[in-house]
Amino acid sequence: MQLFELVLMPQYSQSIHIASSSLEPLYPWTYAKLHWQHWIPDSKEANIPGIRASWANVQLDQQNLTAYADICGVNLVTDVAFLGDRGWYSHEIPPLYWLSLTAPIQMQLLQGDNLPLSLLTTRLAWIRVLAKKYLHKQTAIDFKFFLTAVEPSALGCQVTLLINAMIQEEIIWQAEVGFVSLGRQKLTEAFRQQQCHQNSQLLKVGYWYVPVDMGRQFARISGDYHPLYVSSLLARMMGYRRDVVQELWLLAAAIAHFPLPPQPFLLEAQFGGPVYNGSKVDLFGLQNPRGYSFQLTTPCQQVPVISAKVVSC
Repeated sequence: MQLFELVLMPQYSQSIHIASSSLEPLYPWTYAKLHWQHWIPDSKEANIPGIRASWANVQLDQQNLTAYADICGVNLVTDVAFLGDRGWYSHEIPPLYWLSLTAPIQMQLLQGDNLPLSLLTTRLAWIRVLAKKYLHKQTAIDFKFFLTAVEPSALGCQVTLLINAMIQEEIIWQAEVGFVSLGRQKLTEAFRQQQCHQNSQLLKVGYWYVPVDMGRQFARISGDYHPLYVSSLLARMMGYRRDVVQELWLLAAAIAHFPLPPQPFLLEAQFGGPVYNGSKVDLFGLQNPRGYSFQLTTPCQQVPVISAKVVSC
């Protein structure tokens, strides 16, 4: 099972080959620089689907993975309903870890060329992750990044990236990621209120409180220091009440609370309104023979901030 047929993905003439074993973080001033570069077109190939970057023979940073597991781990959520064994085993790599690790590459690809968006107003809208085989900590991975779609939307522009993780050319993990940008319009928290819809069949299974500095904590792991995550002042300038927590951290924390189904499995998630650092998060879920569905809510949101499901393929 693949999320996208690779035969449709030509080689992009300006694709990036990343030689370093580690990625350079994206800091707030990096975002500011990329934002101003956004106004200067530099390519006629912006909307052409194809491979955009490759990152070969990536060795796992054990220290980084340990830090990720600590802040996204199974002890984060306070139980309301007992679900049995949960989360990933200690010898496995968490299913969303590679998405967080490659965040700087994703952001730079979105800002490259002449794509009609700015990173300061671009937010994660949805993901689909296919975990085909267990990823062990000693395994070196090759990554390829594809641009698959650039489409207009009611919000301004939607861009879809495809990320493949491979061992000896075999795809063992795959993620399709949708980003939405309002372009030159001011981004506020209201635009995402209709992304998720309440599922009344789900039961409350747990809750937790987001640490006030979680945006900075997770940025140190992912390398993505978006101003919205690390600065209340800059977040207010962008139309938010204060700094928000990363969507992938919220999703990873929720997944760690549930038992993962046998691989291969598919994770699908839609992201709604923002969750502020320091907020309470309620977890609602329902298990079934093939997996489970869940939603995250906060007391100040009228609709779920995340709606997701995990199913065996």
